[in-house]
Amino acid sequence: MWMMKNALGHYCLLCIGIVVAILGVLAITCTPGFFNFILKSELHLSESSQSYQVWKDTPVPMYIQFYFFNWTNEGELENANSKPSFEQKGPYRFNEFHEKVNVTFHDNNTVSFKQVRRWHFDPDNSNGTLDDIITTLNLPPLTAAFVARDWSIFMQGPLSLVISQTSKRHVTKKVREYLFEGYDDSLISLADKLPALANIEIPFDKFGWFYKRNNSDEYDGFFNMDTGADDINKVGRLRNWNFANRTKFFPSSCGMVNGSAGELWPPGQTKTNITMFSPDICRSLTFDFTEEVDVHGVTGYRYSGGRNIVDNGTINADNWCFCNGECLPVGVVNASSCRYGAPAFVSYPHYYMADPYYASLVDGMRPDKEKHQFYVTLEPVRNKTVL
Repeated sequence: MWMMKNALGHYCLLCIGIVVAILGVLAITCTPGFFNFILKSELHLSESSQSYQVWKDTPVPMYIQFYFFNWTNEGELENANSKPSFEQKGPYRFNEFHEKVNVTFHDNNTVSFKQVRRWHFDPDNSNGTLDDIITTLNLPPLTAAFVARDWSIFMQGPLSLVISQTSKRHVTKKVREYLFEGYDDSLISLADKLPALANIEIPFDKFGWFYKRNNSDEYDGFFNMDTGADDINKVGRLRNWNFANRTKFFPSSCGMVNGSAGELWPPGQTKTNITMFSPDICRSLTFDFTEEVDVHGVTGYRYSGGRNIVDNGTINADNWCFCNGECLPVGVVNASSCRYGAPAFVSYPHYYMADPYYASLVDGMRPDKEKHQFYVTLEPVRNKTVL
């Protein structure tokens, strides 16, 4: 009995050896094609692919850090010899969670969805609390004045009277109020009662940068993107945003919905550039390849935002359509049309890469490439975001 078991054991080992040898030969001769087949079958988006669950409920820990500029000399605004002075506060860190809802796959190899984002305050990794007091510009009356700048004097007069009697040019509130909780504003409360404000679209009953965004599936909009089922090089490519392939916020090519939806890129990306669409500013952004980096032992391609993103025609003539009716020096882009007509002008932090003109108007700006550069890092084989 013992000899039989021993012989059988050798026979099994021989069979296993043969199988391993065959697999080894196949691995040497067929690995690239076999690997690409597995890669493509798992990277395209379907309810049975491994990428689907990762995409639908993102398991990767994410966070967002908010910083505020506290206005320290608001009382000297009328002093022509004094610049507004700002002191950076923060970061106020929140853990961020993404979930795709109303997911619908279509016969044309696209998928439609909405996105829910959730934020939870992380006090242990924050420099301050949500009860910190910040003084800044009073945005609701500033927005009303900005929208009414081209009105007739007969409409501007009553509005100016209302603003002068109900509002100040600065406001002091808690961080939590500026972010998710919002705060009451007398001008917002009066908006639906005053004919002078009838033409101003005010979608909220309070003001707050992220007011009503937590747990909402409405704010980011409705997306339709390629699944990559017919062509893996299309995976993640945005087809439509809010049921259209262009936005109403920028004219000509600047209004086109281009690039990735922000979480999926096709494999085998080259060292050129990538494009993604940002619903926060209603436009596409193109990042140029800058370098290879190591992220926790994984090689990544880093694509960085340059001056082209914050240019409106000065550097690149094709960017003329980002002027949005008001061309500014390089470094600040007018996104007012995307934010209900509010005076929303987007720049890199501390006016990084901007025309020196901007920083010369205020005190407290300290641009630093290491802190303020905007970049995306992709793992180059499967091209998933690694940083």
